[in-house]
Amino acid sequence: MFNINDKEELNKFVQTANEQQTIRNHFSPDLSEFGVVILVQVHKRPGDLRILIDSLKSVKGIEKTLVVFSHDVVLPEVHKLIQDIQFCPVMQIFFPYAIQLYDGRFPGDSKNDCPRDISMKKAKEIKCNNADNPDKFKHYREAKFTQMKHHWLWKIHFVFNNVKILQKFKGMVLRLDNDYYLAPDILHIITLMRKHSMEHDENMFILGNHEIFSGESYSDVSVISNNWFTGVGRGMAFTRELWQQIVACIDIFCSFDDYNWDWSLHKVVTDCIKGLKVMKPKASRIFHVGQCHGFHKHSMCTSEEILTRITKYLRTNKEFMFPHKLIFDKRINNAVNNVSGYGGWGDPRDYKLCKAIVSSASQAEHVIRSINKSHQLK
Repeated sequence: MFNINDKEELNKFVQTANEQQTIRNHFSPDLSEFGVVILVQVHKRPGDLRILIDSLKSVKGIEKTLVVFSHDVVLPEVHKLIQDIQFCPVMQIFFPYAIQLYDGRFPGDSKNDCPRDISMKKAKEIKCNNADNPDKFKHYREAKFTQMKHHWLWKIHFVFNNVKILQKFKGMVLRLDNDYYLAPDILHIITLMRKHSMEHDENMFILGNHEIFSGESYSDVSVISNNWFTGVGRGMAFTRELWQQIVACIDIFCSFDDYNWDWSLHKVVTDCIKGLKVMKPKASRIFHVGQCHGFHKHSMCTSEEILTRITKYLRTNKEFMFPHKLIFDKRINNAVNNVSGYGGWGDPRDYKLCKAIVSSASQAEHVIRSINKSHQLK
C-alpha cells in the first residue's frame, strides 16, 4: 500500500487519488436527473464504517449508485474496508488539507500556536501565532475541530466542481457520516420525493429523524415539509443548484464563529438564503449508529445495541417498504431562529482557507503557503 508515516509518500498518494478519481467495480452509475450520488465523510472508526457498508449492501439500486468516500485521515484498516466493496461503483477522495498531512503546521496545529485555554494577555507575552484571535469564548484554535468544517465544505465542493464524471450531473447528492445505517428502500424513497420536488419549492431532502426511533411505522407514507434548521434530521440530499446558493453565501459560512458545519449552514439559511424548505419522510430511512461516541455518547450504550434495535425495527417494517406512493400533505412551518455560534472558529487563518477552498485548489495552497511562511518569519 504505502507508508503512512512518510509524509511525502502520503501526500503523493492523496494527490494521485484526487486527480485520477478511479471508480472501482464494473457498474455503470445512474447519473441522470433521478440519479443519486452517496457522499460519505469518513473518520477514524472502522467498526462504524463496517456497519454502514453492510447497510449499503442491502440498499435496492445500490449497484447503480456511485458511492464516494471522502477521508480526512488515511488509515490502512479503513482503506481496506472500502477497497473490499464489490457491490457498487466506489470512488475514494482525500481531504488534501488534513491534519495528518500538515503535522506541526497550518492547517494542522502550528508549533507556535496559542494553547486553547491561555489568556490573551499571556498569549501576547509569549507571542504565539494567533494571540489576537481567540474565539468568542476566549479559546484559541484547535485543528481537530476546525478540520470538521473545512472537510465538510471541501468534499461537497470537490464532488460538484472537480469530479470529472459529475460535471454535468443534475441529480442529488446524499451526504452521510460514516456512522449511519440505511434502510433498504432509501433510494426508492428519494426517487419518489424527487419527482414531487421538481414541481414544488422544497430544495433539500432529510432522510432520517434526529432521534434513533420516533415510533413511526413504514405504513405511514407521509412526507413532512418544513423549514430547514439544525437538528431537523439526518442525511441531507440536495442538488447542484442548492449548493451554488450556499457557495454564494460563503462569506457568512466562513466567518461565522462556529466550527460546526451545520450551525454555520443554519446561519447561511437565516441571513443569506432567507429560508430553506426541506422534505422529510415521517418514518426514518437513516439511523445514527455512532451516537455512543463523542458528543452523542450515552451511558450503557454500544453500537452493537443500537444496531440490534435498528435491524429489529427494519424487520418489523419490511412489509411496508417500497411504497408505491408517498403522501405530501403534511406541512410544518417552524420558525427558524438566528444563532450566535458555539465558538471554535475565531482564527482568521481558517476564514481565509475556508473561502479559498471554494475558489480553487491553487488558491487554497497559496493561502496555506503564505500563512506558514509568515509563521517561519516570526
